[in-house]
Amino acid sequence: EAAHSRINTVYMTCMFIGGAFGTWAGVQCWSLGGWTWVSGQLLLWSALALLVALVGYRSYLRHAKKRI
Repeated sequence: EAAHSRINTVYMTCMFIGGAFGTWAGVQCWSLGGWTWVSGQLLLWSALALLVALVGYRSYLRHAKKRI
């Protein structure tokens, strides 16, 4: 139970920090270039998320092959 509470605390803290950073970055992009920069930021975050997912999937496949 205690470990679950600590994990939940870390998760919620990271979500709050990520939301605050995303809001700050969105405001900065808006002030620099309006919708063009905001859209570019969204594309950049999406590309970064895809890259992280692909790297994680490659790692998963590599470890899965070792178990067989």
